[in-house]
Amino acid sequence: MLVSASRETLSMTAADFSTLVEAALANTHFLPKVRAMIMLNYSSYLHSKGELQGTVSWMLAADAEDPGNAYIQLNLAVIALQTRDLERATQYLEAARRYDKSGIYAQPIEGLKRQLMQ
Repeated sequence: MLVSASRETLSMTAADFSTLVEAALANTHFLPKVRAMIMLNYSSYLHSKGELQGTVSWMLAADAEDPGNAYIQLNLAVIALQTRDLERATQYLEAARRYDKSGIYAQPIEGLKRQLMQ
């Protein structure tokens, strides 16, 4: 639902989404990786609403919940690039590359590196 909310208009309010996220995170049965993805999806929702501070806060929380996750690092790099924090973007991209053992994010990482050079 959070992914859909970040891509299209749904009838839930921002407060409803916040409550939903908090309830999901209160579920003790979710593993850290699942909790991190909930946080990351919520940060994407906030980003779609133009809430940069919330976006960054939730992404950093996701990173703390699941350190070593290449996908989270990649998303942090995207936000750093958007805010023109090139040093952090570089650090996040390097971390994403290190953590991407399967190479699944190699293309997006290279694409973002090219953006850094512009």
